[in-house]
Amino acid sequence: FKKILNLFNIDSISSKKKDLLLINRILDLDYENIDEINWEYIKARRKPMENKERMEELIKIFDPFGIKNFKDVLIKIKEELEYELNNKANEFMQKGDYESAMNRLQASLDLDSTVYQTYYNLGVAAINAKHFDKAVEALENGIKLKPEFSDFYYSLGVAQIGLADEFVEELSEGAVETESAAKEITAADKTRAVELKKSAIENLTKFLELVPDTSEKADVEEMIKELYRLNKRQ
Repeated sequence: FKKILNLFNIDSISSKKKDLLLINRILDLDYENIDEINWEYIKARRKPMENKERMEELIKIFDPFGIKNFKDVLIKIKEELEYELNNKANEFMQKGDYESAMNRLQASLDLDSTVYQTYYNLGVAAINAKHFDKAVEALENGIKLKPEFSDFYYSLGVAQIGLADEFVEELSEGAVETESAAKEITAADKTRAVELKKSAIENLTKFLELVPDTSEKADVEEMIKELYRLNKRQ
């Protein structure tokens, strides 16, 4: 909050409790509609008697700061919050608290879903937390934003391998009532695992295409060979 207060040139938190409450209300605004909020505020100042109830709240929030056009301020607040969330996520990652890191990164994406690095970091945190389904989702969304970012494909391949192994393990350990049911589950299990591992092969291959000189080339090629062997057996 100190950083946010500084954006408004407010020196003391203790002497500005009302201002702090106003900033809390600013943070509740929908950042996806900054342009619309900004335009509504401008209209409220030009014609305060029109749509009075809707506009008075905006004027009440921002007038104490003497702000006439607050779009840039909202963007700065948003950037500060994203920075803090990502920094905190990095701290949690270094401590091995991947669940907390995921929560912070998801909060950062809630503020701004256009930052590809956040999707990547969320994917890596989810892999480490063994939430492979969430990792796959995050990394696939990141690829849509930055398809040339090579690390997406490596991490996505790893997540898909983990998800395939997890899927096989969970179903094979599940209780079944009849032998026919067991055969049916095994068939579905194998099909899903094969599809995931095929996708992993494609993504790991894409990684090598993008960075052919990577120091991890031999390890990744071995991973691909092993996936081919496993799929042949299944």
